[in-house]
Amino acid sequence: MIENMGKDPFDKIGQRQPLEEEKMRAAFTLREFKEHEQAPLLEATLAALPKREGTDEMSRRRYLDGVALGLQSSKKPRRTVALPTVATTTTSTSTTTTTTMTAAEQTEQARQAAELERQRQEAREREEARQAREAQDRQRREDENKARKAPVIETPQQALHKFYYPIFKLLWDMEFSYLGNTNPFRMVIDRENCASVGAPDYFDVIEKPMNLTYIQRKVNHMEYESLGAFFQDVDLTIKNALMYNSDATNPYRVAAEEMQKRYKRAAKRTILAIQKKHGSNKS
Repeated sequence: MIENMGKDPFDKIGQRQPLEEEKMRAAFTLREFKEHEQAPLLEATLAALPKREGTDEMSRRRYLDGVALGLQSSKKPRRTVALPTVATTTTSTSTTTTTTMTAAEQTEQARQAAELERQRQEAREREEARQAREAQDRQRREDENKARKAPVIETPQQALHKFYYPIFKLLWDMEFSYLGNTNPFRMVIDRENCASVGAPDYFDVIEKPMNLTYIQRKVNHMEYESLGAFFQDVDLTIKNALMYNSDATNPYRVAAEEMQKRYKRAAKRTILAIQKKHGSNKS
């Protein structure tokens, strides 16, 4: 009691005395027993404890219960509180691993590189061809524009062609219903086919054959250098037809006479147009 003077009477922890070896053993023994086994053991332990001055049996019992309870509490496992898990984002670091390529992989890689280069070369060639075409188109358009702007100078053959071509086309387009809507003056008769076309004696009568097909070749190539040369070939074609087909009722002679009439009218119109043109130029 003297030792606790001046201390807080309610401070039981501060007033607690060190445990003697007997109390410790008694407390540990009491802690290990179950609750229904602790009562006899507690009575025996109290009887064995030495009595202190100023303490009664009830105080010693409470003291021993407190020691046992404290030891039992210290033996219980501590509760652990599970903390919430915070999700963290882990950034993976890419690791470059150097591997040795097999021969097949090296071959495939080389093939892919060659294929890629081939495609690039084809693309370059296509682009170059496109640019060349565009350049050609631009040059063609420029030439056409220059040609349109430049004065047109006709050659004598081109100027003459404008006069005799309409006459030729008129004769070429003629067809005769009584001859099956055909034009026999387009036919070429020579020594090889005269018998097959039904005129085996043609060259016994005609010295110089002429037809619209021969005339067409000269017209297309602008070979006539004068209007008289064109008129001469047309006159020879009609003359040969009239001479070989002397019978007035012969349909080929009738066709020749009809063509002769149309030819003369067209030729007359052409001559008048030329004369009129020259007359206007002189004036």
